[in-house]
Amino acid sequence: MQGGLWHFIKQLVETIEMNEGKVICNTKVDKILVEDNVAKGVMINGEKIYADAVISAIDMRQTYFELIDSRIIKKQEVLRKI
Repeated sequence: MQGGLWHFIKQLVETIEMNEGKVICNTKVDKILVEDNVAKGVMINGEKIYADAVISAIDMRQTYFELIDSRIIKKQEVLRKI
């Protein structure tokens, strides 16, 4: 792919926005909202934002252990997958 990773990300953002999606960047997420074992949105500054898809740009350990309620995630199952 020409343009490297930045070009891929730019194209991904453009595709999401062309399909009426919203990309939120440079914002600290407090929590990933999970219902029935499916990510349904995020909480930012106490505000719940629901989405059809949630994409995390941080590493898997931080995503699972810091942003998802520990009652939902079984730590040992995640560690086996890392």
